Amino acid sequence: MIPLTLTDLPSPREVLTSAVERLGRATAPVHGLFALPTLNRLLEQPLREGRLDFLEGRVVALRVRDLGVDLRVSLAGGRLVDCACGGEPGLVLTGDAYDFLLLATRREDPDTLFFQRRLAMTGDAALGLRVKNLLDELEGGALPPALQALVGRAFELWERRPGSPRQ
Repeated sequence: MIPLTLTDLPSPREVLTSAVERLGRATAPVHGLFALPTLNRLLEQPLREGRLDFLEGRVVALRVRDLGVDLRVSLAGGRLVDCACGGEPGLVLTGDAYDFLLLATRREDPDTLFFQRRLAMTGDAALGLRVKNLLDELEGGALPPALQALVGRAFELWERRPGSPRQ
């Protein structure tokens, strides 16, 4: 057995990209089968409270640049649904998978990610403001506790490795 050191470990960005690279090449229906249940679970409380009702009849695109994922969602029946329809969405939220993960785990706040231009919104300004305000309101990490802990531990290990920007 060869001993591993922290410098031998891939970064969380490399792990995430590697783990879901194949998903990025999948068809839109596959993205919907995977991403929509996850989004509905992550946003379960705001959905139940009606805080996403402003999305009824509106289309928002989530574009994950490094994975080639373009998921279009809308609200119907109190749930986020796939809206793989033609035409331009009212709002496009664009970023890399790593930055969306930082947002979901609340390791970076939305303002920082937008200010550093790691996440971008284009389209309807009023709709974008409502989405950004919703992101600001989300408490804690949006991931389930077990996944939050696993991802958090991966970030800690990466940040402790020699040469890490946080050292």
